[in-house]
Amino acid sequence: MRHKRRSATLLVLMTFFVCLLQGAQANLTQEIGEGRLYFSCVDDQTCQLTPTPIGEEIVTGQSTATMFQTETVSFEFDMSPTQQHIALLPYVLDELQLEFVQQTETVGFFRPEAEIRLITGTNINIWNFESSTLSTPSQYEPYRLENEELTYQQQRTIWPDQPVRVMFTAILDQPGTWELRLRGSSYVVFDIEWSIDPIAADVDEPSSQLEPVQTEFEMNHYGALVGADEDCWQFAVETNEIMRLYIDWSPTPLEIEQPHSVPLVYDSIGKELPYPEIVSEYEEGNLRIIYRWRAVPVDTYTVCFSGLQEKFQAYTWGGSFGFESLGPVNPDGFQPFSYFPAGSGFIAENGERISLDEQGYFGVFFFGFFFLCTCLLFTQPTTNRSLRYTLFTPAVIILLGAGIILPTTTIIAQQSDDGTLSFDELIDMRLNQLWDVSAPGIPDQNLYRHSGATFGLLEGDSFRLKLDIQSAYQTDDGRWQLQVEQLQSFRIDEAIFGQISGNDVQSSDDGMLKDHIVRFVLLSGRSLLLDLLMLETMLVVDEEPSSSVFELDLTMEKAEPAGSMNAPAWATRPKSIQESDWISLQSSLFPNRLTISLCDCELDLIDVRFEPSERLDSGDIPSAEFTTNIESVSGGMWLFATLGCTVCLLVGAIEIRRMYRARQLALTGLAHSSIWDENEFD
Repeated sequence: MRHKRRSATLLVLMTFFVCLLQGAQANLTQEIGEGRLYFSCVDDQTCQLTPTPIGEEIVTGQSTATMFQTETVSFEFDMSPTQQHIALLPYVLDELQLEFVQQTETVGFFRPEAEIRLITGTNINIWNFESSTLSTPSQYEPYRLENEELTYQQQRTIWPDQPVRVMFTAILDQPGTWELRLRGSSYVVFDIEWSIDPIAADVDEPSSQLEPVQTEFEMNHYGALVGADEDCWQFAVETNEIMRLYIDWSPTPLEIEQPHSVPLVYDSIGKELPYPEIVSEYEEGNLRIIYRWRAVPVDTYTVCFSGLQEKFQAYTWGGSFGFESLGPVNPDGFQPFSYFPAGSGFIAENGERISLDEQGYFGVFFFGFFFLCTCLLFTQPTTNRSLRYTLFTPAVIILLGAGIILPTTTIIAQQSDDGTLSFDELIDMRLNQLWDVSAPGIPDQNLYRHSGATFGLLEGDSFRLKLDIQSAYQTDDGRWQLQVEQLQSFRIDEAIFGQISGNDVQSSDDGMLKDHIVRFVLLSGRSLLLDLLMLETMLVVDEEPSSSVFELDLTMEKAEPAGSMNAPAWATRPKSIQESDWISLQSSLFPNRLTISLCDCELDLIDVRFEPSERLDSGDIPSAEFTTNIESVSGGMWLFATLGCTVCLLVGAIEIRRMYRARQLALTGLAHSSIWDENEFD
């Protein structure tokens, strides 16, 4: 193999000098711009991935390969220096381009068959390329990948000193000269979502149970749990009534965050404190957990936080004696009920209101009863045949069809259950999903995807939802916003604790909630509130509603999520809503503040602190094309039924009058007959 060099000795020295200057930026981190790394070779044996194009411009060689005796040319590009950050790798490789071409004596320019392997930590992705013959150099296309999905055999995090390597192998089956074009022509682009320097974050070290860090309780402490780390601090406790310890966990991707177990706190003789009261507050990826003990004896105490292998999370902790925080930290600081903040996504409260109360039941009952009475009257053998067939029969047919059959059919259609979900079934489905994905042992990647999806529906999922709407308000642009009755008095706490109760969860021996339940409550409180907020907001239709029954037919597509990377929201959108419209709606609707607090105390309580966005207006809400208004009993139907009823009443009045006159004539004839009979007898 032969390499083309330009001022080789000077170039190698300059190259290594540049590598030393650039080395700190070669890590896969968020700080390297778009994450572009260049394929660079500085000598026969050293090829690297570097943040700037360095080294040889072209690497060349000769091949004597034939179709019967092929040759392989291989290059390994290792990121230099090695990875020093913990990074969350992307699901999609933005771009990879590598220029390798062979010039043969027979077919001209030729792109050989090749294989590219991307190694990131313990994960390997492989792509194969077929060979292609080029008539002219201008037709050459490099080996290229764009928006290529990555697969991960283990976890999609890369840790310090784990390899980042690209292996390129070309299979040559013709003799000729090959070229590997570098110096900016060949590169790979990563979009790193999150990264951190664990050494810089783990400022508490060294600390352990055997060597705890001496500190004061009422001050802020900073540290990080790196893998199966154990961080311990020792402090003195003075006379107190209430001692509180809080820990703020920094936002970290779900795939890597540490479990938030209750810290171990023990005194100078090794006796542990009793299980504390716990308040967990979750606000847009930021988790604060407050532990509360009563009348802790004066002594020297040690607190230890423990981590798990292949997990990481930075934190801040501190303590106080009798200090009241901004959020509720005692059971009496929580509201007894946590209602959904109905109206937060409503923009048409001041518009014209129309009532959409259910119609049809009373009318069907009335006309049915009237029809029965009419039939009883006109089945009498004394009825007049001309009235019966000229007026009564058509009127009865109209009454039967318009007043009974058609309204009954419409009502059945409104109430039919042909695979559609009710509001209560939607809530149960969502809570069941969140309960399952928040269980221990479920991959964090699944939790991230399902909790962030709108209504829990992933890309390609669909469902049908039937809603009863009592009223609609006209918006300032002439459309109508529907008011969902169930949202006006929906209790988030009741739904969540009902789900826990329905799963027959047993508490631990000390009566406190398990970690699974704590995680579920905080996760479902946020996800459920955001789902219902979106449901309330996006029910805007173009036409004035004609009935109280609406059906939503949703097919979801992937969307850019709102919120933070660690707490995504609305990551899927209805197919009928354009992506730009969905992003605009997300931006305007996302609340200014959303905090879910759980008190693991004598009573299980949830506190919801919600500040709605003030940016939302009618222009941000796309029309709900996925919403269908199921027709009610129309006014024309009632008009025909009333006409039939009126004709029946008219005919009945005529018939009753005729029957009354016939009876009078009969009585008069009977009286005259009695007189003649008596005279004849005398």
